[in-house]
Amino acid sequence: MKSVELKTKIRRLKYKISHDFLTLNNIVIFVAGAIALGWVWGSIAAMQKNYVLQQELDMKRRDKLVAEIQFQTLEYEQKYLKSQEYQEIAARAKFGLVNPGERVLILPENNLPDDEAQNNPVQVNMQEESNFRQWINFLFGGNVQRG
Repeated sequence: MKSVELKTKIRRLKYKISHDFLTLNNIVIFVAGAIALGWVWGSIAAMQKNYVLQQELDMKRRDKLVAEIQFQTLEYEQKYLKSQEYQEIAARAKFGLVNPGERVLILPENNLPDDEAQNNPVQVNMQEESNFRQWINFLFGGNVQRG
């Protein structure tokens, strides 16, 4: 008896599924939903790919701009190095040349290592003057007479 009841329940379930759920309308709605879901999935994947490609393009444009700026900087530097002004400065520095009327100031070398030279700056002995005296010197040119 139980097997007959079980078979009957199975037949009723098949009938209910085929008549209630597997109707033409439900099948069309399911297929349309699957197509829409596939279209949305493809659109999202395409947008993601476009975003990644746009980021790469932007990065390459930035790299190109940086390279152009570096190129222009090197061109300007090359023009400067070829200029008469630079050649004069380089010759003066390298050979110790001076223009007529100029005076050369030769300072003693600082024999301290670089670390100590930065931490121990050269101190200049200046006399402390009152604020009033400094103003008087400033207004009446007293500083010019000292130099």
